[in-house]
Order: sequence, then structure tokens, then C-alpha cells
Amino acid sequence: MSTITVITFDDERQAGLVRESLTRLQDSGELSLDDSAVIVKGQNGKIHIENEMDRGTVVGAVGGSLLGLMITSIFFPIAGLVVGAIGGAAVGKSLSNHVDKRFVKEVTDSMPPGSSAIFLIVRSANPDAAIAAFEPYNGKIFHTSLPTEAEESLRQALK
Repeated sequence: MSTITVITFDDERQAGLVRESLTRLQDSGELSLDDSAVIVKGQNGKIHIENEMDRGTVVGAVGGSLLGLMITSIFFPIAGLVVGAIGGAAVGKSLSNHVDKRFVKEVTDSMPPGSSAIFLIVRSANPDAAIAAFEPYNGKIFHTSLPTEAEESLRQALK
């Protein structure tokens, strides 16, 4: 079961740096994310959202591509691949874990100018490695569905 965690930071850079750290963990197999997004609220109050493509969309697109290729390989192989990828991505996106847009708005409305936030939907993680990835940063947990003990460990790491 996936967990969602939102962490806010007092500057515009830290959320992006956290995502870079978590990407390295994901590449090493210590973390598996379903989705992530970095929100930056500039000094002028303008919101910038940097979304990663969520896992459901990727899986749907690949599966749809293969299915489309198999179905149409005799008649139109390239068209089948393209149509399958588009259809599969749409199905994958509709079935995937994602963050509700109203919740994103609630978070961004509460952020002061010159701050950032990271939204994470985590499928699985090595808890020690994940907590260690947050230790260099100073953030506040805005929301989490982590168990109480894991939430407290994360709070301690973010101090």
C-alpha cells in the first residue's frame, strides 16, 4: 500500500534537492515512488509545479504500446504502437495513484512566497535509507499517511 507525504520548506530550492536525493535512492532500489511533484512558490507568489510522470501512466503506456503492436502488427504496426501507447497511458493515468488537485491547492495556498514543497507517493522504501536522505534538509511535514513511528523518525530527520 502506498503512502502519501507532503513536506514544505522555507526556501525555493530544498524540495527539488530532496527529489534529487530520492531519485538516487530509487535508482539504487532503496525506494519505489508511484509519483512525486515539487511545488515552488516564487517570491512574487507565482506557483511552479514540476511533476514526475507517475508509475501508472508509464506502465499503461508500455502495456498499451505492446498490445497495440500485437493487435495491429499485420496491418499498421507503427500506427498500432502509437495508438496503443496513447490509450494505455490514458488508462494507466486513470487507474494510478495521484494527488487530488484540491489538496495541492490547499498546500500551495498555505505556502509563503519563496518556499517549496514536495509531494511523494511512496510504494515501498528502505526506511533507514529514506530517513537518511531527508537529514540534510530542514522541512516541515504538512501531511503524511505514514505510521506514527515512521512519521516521528521523519520529523526528527528534518530538524
